[in-house]
Amino acid sequence: MLRLLQRPFTAALLCWGATLWVLFYGVHLFIMPWVAGKFKPTADVPRLFGMKPEAADSLTRWRGLRLMTDSNADFSADIPAGRIQFQFPAAGTQVKPARRIWVRLSKGPSGVEMPALRGLSLRQAEISLGQSGLKLGQVRQVRSASVPANAVIGTHPGAGSPLEQGRSVDVDVSSGSGEKPGER
Repeated sequence: MLRLLQRPFTAALLCWGATLWVLFYGVHLFIMPWVAGKFKPTADVPRLFGMKPEAADSLTRWRGLRLMTDSNADFSADIPAGRIQFQFPAAGTQVKPARRIWVRLSKGPSGVEMPALRGLSLRQAEISLGQSGLKLGQVRQVRSASVPANAVIGTHPGAGSPLEQGRSVDVDVSSGSGEKPGER
């Protein structure tokens, strides 16, 4: 082995190999991170949840970022319609300047149509409301000669009205005509 190192060609080959390795390692550690932007300044992604898009755009521009709105929107019981419901990347993430911040807007609570409950029993009306995503509110007893006792006469709001899910609906229930049979 020692004899092999005494040859000028082998010594030159080893010297060139070591030089190339040092150059490669130096490029890898110092030059490539600079080219890739590792040493460029970064910005914190702000929390945008619940903000209006105009305010979020102003805030992201101030930090040197670009706000991009997703064309899809989702229903949300917690976030009002037209406000930001989702963002990517997450708040607090360090990103390069001019990075796009994607947001998705809320459609607000999902709406349902008030079902027709007239003529149903109070229990049937409560089940129908629950299936529609609504709740039974106040129950009022009303005299009616045309609707049998314990049947729904009407609702507030009325059948067909657009409502947000989870809303309470007041129901008027017939107590009958109030006459005893044979009194007429």
